[in-house]
Amino acid sequence: MSVLRWTERSTVTAGVVLALALLLLFDPGLASAGSAVAEQPVVRAPATLPSRDEIVALAVRVCDAELAAHVPRTFFKQQWCEAVLHTGVLAAYDLTGEERFLEATRDWCETREWRLGPRPRHADDLSPAQVYLEMWDVERDSRMLGSTVAAFDGILAEPLPGREEWSWCDALFMAPPAMARLSEATGDLRYVGAMEPMWWDVVDHLYDADRHLFYRDAKRKPRALPGVPPNRAASFWGRGNGWVMAGTVRVLSALPPEHPSRNRYERLLTEMAAAVADLQGGDGLWRPDLLKSREHPNPDTSASSLFCCALAWGVAEGVLPQEEYLPVIVAAWNGLTGAVDESGRLGWVQPIGAAPGVVRAQDRADYGTGAFLLAAREVARLSATPADEHPR
Repeated sequence: MSVLRWTERSTVTAGVVLALALLLLFDPGLASAGSAVAEQPVVRAPATLPSRDEIVALAVRVCDAELAAHVPRTFFKQQWCEAVLHTGVLAAYDLTGEERFLEATRDWCETREWRLGPRPRHADDLSPAQVYLEMWDVERDSRMLGSTVAAFDGILAEPLPGREEWSWCDALFMAPPAMARLSEATGDLRYVGAMEPMWWDVVDHLYDADRHLFYRDAKRKPRALPGVPPNRAASFWGRGNGWVMAGTVRVLSALPPEHPSRNRYERLLTEMAAAVADLQGGDGLWRPDLLKSREHPNPDTSASSLFCCALAWGVAEGVLPQEEYLPVIVAAWNGLTGAVDESGRLGWVQPIGAAPGVVRAQDRADYGTGAFLLAAREVARLSATPADEHPR
């Protein structure tokens, strides 16, 4: 039970007050989290969304602005940023059928010669595979998948535990959805079969089953120190948890309805959805540190976009109850809309990092735009009628 729920009771016994005081005395981190929630109450917007046309128009504006301003990254360890952008550009194509979006992604893939990154097993360097697989789904050109098949065949040949292969939670967005989608594309179930034990090993390693949130990596897990409550050091990175939730729905999107593990992924999504909904800011957005918003009070639109995407997908697919989560999604979308400036660029994107950090209004990034466009596609589904759906 949270501090906020305690204090919302109409009557509080003296014993509870004393217990609360002692708890805050010995766990300052909890005090920070509780007071942040109290100072930034979640104000739920009416449970209505803009029209599908309005959502699509904003997505087009943001996508066009990013593509016009985008400077290709030359540092190979940041190629995952462009891969995330192009998953979003393809989401814009799904929404609109506009050939220029498909062409922009095709050009990016051709420039890369449909290759992955130079580190053959690193999840970040495998992330372009998701883009290639989506392009293959449209154009069915076998040369698009050569490097992808070779890379994942290498993982099948020398499997490692998930906590070694994907030791940071962001990796659950970068590589596993590609393995699931590769099985879907080729009919070869070995890829998703290998992915599953690795995925759940990462969950066992980094998931806090009480808070229903992920530590970014083992170094961020609290360590038992004499006289220090374990949760004092707990830090849950917003974008890291956003990567996990969005990665979960991308895996689910590639699994057949009858897949034996489907319920397990849905349960993980459901648990995390409840946790992050309770941590939403009053402006509809989430902070870089989910429990300690006072340390980094500005919102992060990359984390917020990923959460919005996952929650909207969950409602659209019937995994999450609409009556509970639609107000959360509406508030998140309203907050994200307000973060788009007059030029069409999305601001308040936390820079590349591995932990909560400072975010400013002028902070923009290609991966933030990609996440926003993924959210737009899912939110548009909630505002669409069957006649509105693009025929693709």
